[in-house]
Amino acid sequence: MHKDGKSVPTNELEKTLLRRDALKGLGAVVLIGCGGTENGPGGSGGALATSGGASSGGALGSGGAASGGTTATSLGGATTLGGTTSSGGTTATSGGTTVTSSGGATVTGGAPASGGAPAAGGAPAAGGTTASGGMLGTGGSGGGVIIPPWDAVPMCKVNSATDGAGQGPFHIHETEKSDDVSMIRRDIRGRYNESAAPGVDMNLHLRILSSKSGDCGAPTPVPKGTEIYIWHTDAQGFYSGFGRRGGTNEQKPDQRYAGMPGAGDLQDPARFCRGIQTTDDSGVVSFQSIFPGWYNGRVLHIHFVAFLPGSSPLTNRTGPAYGKNNTPQWLFTTQFYFEEALADAVYKSAEPYIARRSLADYGRSIKSGKSGTEPSSSGLIIKAAQDSSSKLVTAQMQVLLNPS
Repeated sequence: MHKDGKSVPTNELEKTLLRRDALKGLGAVVLIGCGGTENGPGGSGGALATSGGASSGGALGSGGAASGGTTATSLGGATTLGGTTSSGGTTATSGGTTVTSSGGATVTGGAPASGGAPAAGGAPAAGGTTASGGMLGTGGSGGGVIIPPWDAVPMCKVNSATDGAGQGPFHIHETEKSDDVSMIRRDIRGRYNESAAPGVDMNLHLRILSSKSGDCGAPTPVPKGTEIYIWHTDAQGFYSGFGRRGGTNEQKPDQRYAGMPGAGDLQDPARFCRGIQTTDDSGVVSFQSIFPGWYNGRVLHIHFVAFLPGSSPLTNRTGPAYGKNNTPQWLFTTQFYFEEALADAVYKSAEPYIARRSLADYGRSIKSGKSGTEPSSSGLIIKAAQDSSSKLVTAQMQVLLNPS
């Protein structure tokens, strides 16, 4: 039994099938409320649509949750996620002009809801429940997450930009271990040392686009259900999953990394700061995490791998990385970076980052991408900002691929 009381599949095939079923259910995700905060209740008229689950931290707007986890229109230029509007409930957005009628058709120029009060017929539609304090979409818990507009968000060139560091040694596939906890979740916050300060919360939004024409002129989302893996260090610079605590191969992020632990040292059961989501109709996935800490030997970064549905783990962890030659569903691998000024500001704002600023390699480790420190990096810099009051970091990146 897992510590959450769920039974462990008795064999790898059973576990793989269960995980695949879970991934299939992740296509419809977030409905964005207006006026709410990332970690607080949704604003007036706002709601979070879920795939048959409770919405996160937001009051129902006029009309309620979307049917079957589909997504309604957000406010203020933010991207519409998930496709269809709610069925069986009239949805109004407060402070804006978009009103969705009970039949699902969008009416532009309508009057905004007043104070988020429900309109007539506002019962939740089939497949969704009202907000009840914390579930966010399928597979994760946490407060409400507002996805900002995608204006001026960096985009990769066609087929994106690969990274000289590649996949790195610390990737874990969802179906790799038969006794593992699931990484299919939105809230991936956590840390190696429970006694340490948790760090600064970060909402990470990625939009995965396709450009089969070979140029950036008219990108469209990748196929719905594309599996997006991300992983990064916790606030102290530890990866989850690798090395043995107290052993000779335990991670030591304050010391120069020299290959230990390595890809074959998947010994620690922790899975913080790594997760999987599947793209919605807009190609978007979102994660609730913490701003990563740095470790000696690399500049600050986040790992990214995309698969079409149905991928399987490699049989040899220490062999070649995922690629078309060994995983037909593999799409792309890269790494993202942060602007140095943003990283330094976050690291001045809270523990445990503050204490590590005095270490000798701090200045080198917060450089961004192709700054001379790692000239072979992808150079993909995330658009990120920190809220001055809540300290929350909101980060966005667009990735342009050719999935064919």
